[in-house]
Amino acid sequence: GERLVVNPIFKWYREDFERGDRGWRRLEDLFADYADTLSADPAVRARLRARSVPISFGEYDWSLNAAGR
Repeated sequence: GERLVVNPIFKWYREDFERGDRGWRRLEDLFADYADTLSADPAVRARLRARSVPISFGEYDWSLNAAGR
């Protein structure tokens, strides 16, 4: 609940998520819309909706690209 760690794809394609589509002008807007999916804790959901949870970008797992080969 202290920090939201997301896939680095959100960093790499940040501008795509911040174009104003669906009302998202910042990544925080997108995660606020998905607060109910991101946490079962009402306090964390409220913080996500208030856009007060810092965002960090995790490491990308490149091995996922090789799955099924």
